[in-house]
This record gives sequence, C-alpha cells and structure tokens, in this order.
Amino acid sequence: MGGPLDELPLSAAQALASLVHDHEANEARLVACGGMEALLRALRPGSASARVREAALEALGKPRRAEHKLRMLPAGGVPLLVAALRPPGTPRTPYVASVTLHNLSITGQEAKRAIAAAGALPLLVGLLQPAGGQVGGVEDELALDTRESAADALCTLAYANMDNCDAIMRIPEALPALVAMLRHPSQALRGAAVQALYNLCGHPACPFGLVEAGCTITDLRGLVESPIPDVRLAANQLVRPLASAEMVYGLAYASERRAAQQVGGRAGREAWF
Repeated sequence: MGGPLDELPLSAAQALASLVHDHEANEARLVACGGMEALLRALRPGSASARVREAALEALGKPRRAEHKLRMLPAGGVPLLVAALRPPGTPRTPYVASVTLHNLSITGQEAKRAIAAAGALPLLVGLLQPAGGQVGGVEDELALDTRESAADALCTLAYANMDNCDAIMRIPEALPALVAMLRHPSQALRGAAVQALYNLCGHPACPFGLVEAGCTITDLRGLVESPIPDVRLAANQLVRPLASAEMVYGLAYASERRAAQQVGGRAGREAWF
C-alpha cells in the first residue's frame, strides 16, 4: 500500500478488506494512499465487476475511525453505497452495502442526513422483507443476515434523528415489517427489530403506529429478559408506550362501538361489525 491506487482488481479489493479489518495502522495507510477513493471508484457504474464491487463495499465498511469513514462524504461515496442496495449485484451485495451504511451512520448526524438524502431509507425497509434465499421454505443465513443488517442500519439512522424517524414511519411497509420480525424464530432478527423500534419510538406517533401494525405486548415476550443488554433495554423501554397506545386504542374502540350501537340498534351494530 505504498502508492496511489488507480485500478482495483478483485484480489486487491479482498486483500484491502482483510488488511484493514481491526488494524488501525493499516487503516491509516489505506486512507493516506488514497485507498478510500479508489474503493469508491470501483463502485461507479460500469467500472468493475459485481464481485469487485462487493469486495470494495466490504473494504469500505472496515475502517473504525470516524474521520476515515467520513472521507466518503465529500468523495461522493454515499450515493454509491446506497445504489449498491439495488440490483444488479452479487447475492451478498445488499447485505454488505447495508453493513457499510450502518457503520458510516454511526459517525453522527452529518452521515445520517446524507444517507437519508441519498434515498437509502425505503431501500433498507425493502430489505426487511423476506425475499429469495430460501431452502425448503426456510430462509438461508444470508437472507437472515441481510434483514438483520438492514434493521441495524435503520436503527442507527433513527437514533436521535426525528427527521429520519418521521421519514421511516411514513414508509407504509416499515412498521409492519419490523413487527413481523419481532415474531421471527431468529433471536438475532428479533433483537435487531426491537432495537430499531425503540429508536423509532423517539417519535411520539410511533407507539400508535405499532398498534395499527398489529404489535402487542405479547410480541415483546422473551425480549424483555434477553441476555443481551441492549435488546433487553429496548424491549423494556417499549412496554410502557406500547401499553399506553393499546389502552388509547381500546378506549377509542369502546367509544366507537357505543356510538354505533346508539345510531340505530341492529343496523348500527351491523355497521360496526
């Protein structure tokens, strides 16, 4: 890693990902020699094969220092990362892209705004849905990992960012998809979903949206006693706002039912049911 990187064959992209992983000195060398920019160039349409793009995405997700990750913003990297959430690509590309976006969003609000502005939110919500990757009707490991990484990215993007919370909640499929994940047999998937919902519930309308999506206290069962502290905290913090929203909806249901019955006896009851 001595000089500038202009061309990026597959072997080089894979080697960079390995060299930078949990190695601060190599991470600094990568940045110093223009490696971040070279990796981003590999993501441009028509510049590299799908496998090279996947490897470049993986390498871009390895840096740990915020100042190194943030170099992607002025280099125009965010739209390229977001575009990788869409086909075409390798089967792993959406997973790797969502992991890299999650890692970038951890740096703070500037990155979160840039990621949302590039159109990532609806694409990440789309990855929450079960799709392909099934063997005998059961999702394979990559399909589960992709859903989990998308939920992780949404979780971080929603944290302390009301604009992103509002934008996510306005996507019709978002809350129903996360609620469905709460009922999945995979503990990892359930944990990712409850943490995303916890951050989204910084928005005052979120608990009511959860009730409308069919979420109940029962869906948190098991999560409130999770051995993972962050999952346990998120589940326990969701109980009260969800219970309050359920109570409000219960009172509204009773009030509407009484009103329907008063409208016209049997005709009113039939109108309700």
